[in-house]
Amino acid sequence: MNLEGYNFNYKIMAGNDTTRRSIFTNKGEHVLAMLNLSVQAKKIVSQRIPVLMEPFIKVTVSGIDFGRLKIFNAGFATTAKI
Repeated sequence: MNLEGYNFNYKIMAGNDTTRRSIFTNKGEHVLAMLNLSVQAKKIVSQRIPVLMEPFIKVTVSGIDFGRLKIFNAGFATTAKI
């Protein structure tokens, strides 16, 4: 991310609700911040059609951007080669 925006909602001493917005620019220096783990299995469905199955996990090694976001993603990918 090159641009981050945050809304801060809080109540001041007088009792009024206040919102402040802050915008930060980032240099994108988090190239190696994600760890991608996956395993691929191949199953032959018929003589000519192999199916690839791949569970995966993506986890942040260090926080991303100014807010130091921790991101976790998991899923299952399938591919049929015809």
